[in-house]
Amino acid sequence: MKHVDMQQIQPETADRLNGLIGEFVGQGQAYYQKTFAYMMQAPGYRFTLNKAAAVLGPIWFGARGL
Repeated sequence: MKHVDMQQIQPETADRLNGLIGEFVGQGQAYYQKTFAYMMQAPGYRFTLNKAAAVLGPIWFGARGL
């Protein structure tokens, strides 16, 4: 997979992607738009960390097991 330069992405494509992200997530659009833009800059896998998911994930997992 090759590197995607943000300058190479057509403005209408970026607007469409941001619109789809906003439609899907509802709240927290800015966070996810920034995170997806960050991930698209990588040639392959790019590590991201959602702090809320890291903290609350084990609590949610334990509650599901009850």
